[in-house]
Amino acid sequence: MPLFFFHQHLNGRLEKDRRGRRFPSVDDARVYAVHRISAILRKTVSSTTDTYLATEVSDGEHTLCVVRAKVIIQR
Repeated sequence: MPLFFFHQHLNGRLEKDRRGRRFPSVDDARVYAVHRISAILRKTVSSTTDTYLATEVSDGEHTLCVVRAKVIIQR
């Protein structure tokens, strides 16, 4: 099974995934990234500031897709 990396971009900070995870296909890795976004947002969203999150799915050499989420607090 191919190895995929899920690099996190949170409010302008990059956290590289150094371990990766194995999935049968790029589509399976993309689905994992989409589901993972909600869990990350639950941990990081603040009720007072906007949150910008992107998960970059990579094969270790190339970006295969990017899943983005944004929470904007309007007053």
